[in-house]
Amino acid sequence: MNTMKKTLIISVALICVLISQAAVNVLYAGDAESAERASPKEVRYDKDIFRKWMPFDEPEKSQHVYSDVMLSSAAPYAEMQYPRLVMEKFRGNALYMADDNGLLRAIYSWDFSKAGTSMLKIGPKTRRMLSKIYSMLDRDIPSLFRFLENNGLDSLELNGRENFSNPKDVRIKYTTMLEMLFAEGDYFREREYELAAANRLVEYCFGRKTWPAFEKILYTANTWPVGRFAYSTIWYFLSGTGWKQWHMNAILGLKEAFKSGARIVYIAGGNDVYQLLKAGIYDIEIIDPLLPTQPRFYAGGWKFLFKKNGIGDEIILNFDGKTRPQSPHPHLVMRRAGYKEGEPFTALLHTGKRERLTASMTTWIIYDRDSGTRLGRLVINRRFCNQADFASGPGKALLMSFNELFFVATADVKKSWGINPEKFSTDFKMYVKQLRKPLTREVILNIRKGEESPLQFLSLGSEVN
Repeated sequence: MNTMKKTLIISVALICVLISQAAVNVLYAGDAESAERASPKEVRYDKDIFRKWMPFDEPEKSQHVYSDVMLSSAAPYAEMQYPRLVMEKFRGNALYMADDNGLLRAIYSWDFSKAGTSMLKIGPKTRRMLSKIYSMLDRDIPSLFRFLENNGLDSLELNGRENFSNPKDVRIKYTTMLEMLFAEGDYFREREYELAAANRLVEYCFGRKTWPAFEKILYTANTWPVGRFAYSTIWYFLSGTGWKQWHMNAILGLKEAFKSGARIVYIAGGNDVYQLLKAGIYDIEIIDPLLPTQPRFYAGGWKFLFKKNGIGDEIILNFDGKTRPQSPHPHLVMRRAGYKEGEPFTALLHTGKRERLTASMTTWIIYDRDSGTRLGRLVINRRFCNQADFASGPGKALLMSFNELFFVATADVKKSWGINPEKFSTDFKMYVKQLRKPLTREVILNIRKGEESPLQFLSLGSEVN
């Protein structure tokens, strides 16, 4: 009897082991190869692979995550240093800042032609005006545009001068004006204000209900200076300097999508996944050809992520450079579990040359290093995107950077990636890393219409600053 009991216990235990092993096999069935228990070949740290996205360097060179702020609550003019900072920004670009349309005088009640001989003073009238402009930027763009038109930007004469100027010079004039409005001693806070202003302009200029009003500006020559102000602000703070930044709302939206079972498909994402991993998002697919001529858009260790022979390689993520995180992130480790080589493809580089590259799919498994718990995976799909990649729906959350969105929106075949947004589903939704709200098909089509308008000034995804 004891022998029978013993045999029964062993049988039950064996069945349990087999069931457990079957569950593990199902868990890893989607991975290209299983290498979870292989000895690591090469170990790197987050600072080796993602340093560009970590707060190591000067503020203007680092990647930041900005929260949404109410501009109507901003009051940088209340700081003693504000007049000095305004003048520093003005003088820094004085060559482009001739106030020949009177806009700066209308804002500051001061003649900027005296910038070299007297000091700007911020009196009650100027404070009220600045506060009013912040409020208009925050929730009343039509009033802001009327203010700009009434104070010099509704002008065929000004439009003529700007038409014959270098577009970069015109852009510098308008972005400097915005930087003057929010001049701060705190670099992070100033950029947070400017990112918020650019977000409001995107929502108004290309929104479903408000696009017709902005379209009228783009088709009326005397109001083109207003269009240039809008395009300059949007491009500079979302693409020119903003290409590497994240909006907290985008990360939070993606985190909710991940928690609901969606994979984050980051089109043209390079190796810009540090903020996603730090936020606890562990199911990510990157679709990017990872071109050898564009390292400025990737963090330094990008080639390690998709190298051919490296099954078992590890990347240890300590976050914030500490042995154990002080914030609530798990102590993560990524292990290379799979590599599958695809067909060669030809890439047209920005230099005009063509290069033959090898497509590949690399799978990294993400673990909690302390508990050994498998959390998810990062898949790096080295290829160009195609129309099918933009199919949105359950189980998938699309993500792009604003500057690269242009190459999807534009109808210019010489610049386009060959994607037709008119074919996107009516319920299409895509997160953009710099924007507080996801974009719809209609907004992207309105951006395309803006590119086709008579105001040929600045492409929203053109070369970064």
